[in-house]
Amino acid sequence: MKLLLYISLIFILSACGQNLTPQNFLNTELTYSSYLWHLNSETDKNEFYLASYLHIDSSGKYKLIRHSKFLDDPQYFSGSLSDSFRKVIDSILLENKYFPAIRKDGAVDADTSFLIYDGFTYLLDYKIRDSDRAKVQYINSSHSTPENILFLTSLLDTIIFKSPGKRIDSFSIGRYADTLRKISSYNLPPPPKRPRPPNIESIKFLPPKVRKLK
Repeated sequence: MKLLLYISLIFILSACGQNLTPQNFLNTELTYSSYLWHLNSETDKNEFYLASYLHIDSSGKYKLIRHSKFLDDPQYFSGSLSDSFRKVIDSILLENKYFPAIRKDGAVDADTSFLIYDGFTYLLDYKIRDSDRAKVQYINSSHSTPENILFLTSLLDTIIFKSPGKRIDSFSIGRYADTLRKISSYNLPPPPKRPRPPNIESIKFLPPKVRKLK
C-alpha cells in the first residue's frame, strides 16, 4: 500500500511540474525488461516472449515496448522522464549493495531455479556515470528479491504502462533480445514428449466373452 501511495505521489508532483530534489543527476543509463518462455501447444516447443522493454538514456529520454494483452502485437512508445522519476531511479541504483553480485565476465546469475517458477523473469541492465555496467536477472518475488529492487520494478512498470508516451513506429532490439534468450534458456525444462500414436495393426480385437446361462 505504501508503495502505491509513493508512486502516486511521484505522478502528482510530476504533473505539477515540481521536483522532489534539485537537479543533480547521475547520468544513469538503464534498460529494463520482462520476459518468459511459453510452451506452444501446437508445436510443443518453448518460445521466447518479451512482455515489456524500457530503455532510458542518460538524459532521461526513453523508448519502450509493451503489450495490451498476452501474445498480442507489441506497441512502441517514446517520451521523457520527469526530474522526479530520474532522481528516484538514481537514488535506488546508487545503493547497489543490495543487489546480487555481478560476475566479472558479464554473465548473469539467476537468483532462483526457473524450473520451479512460472512467471516473468526480469533483467536490469544499467550504468551509472563511468562505472562498470551491471546486470541483474531476478523474479518479482518478495521472499527472494530485495525490497529496493521490488520498488524499482514497480516504478519502471508504472512508466511502461501508465506514462503518456508518444506512439512511434517499431524499432529493433534484435541483439538485446538474443541476449535475453541466451541468459534465460539454460534452465528450461525439456519440452514434453507427445505420446506415440497406437499401432492399429498390432492391436488385436477379441470378441467379447459370452456368459453361459445355467
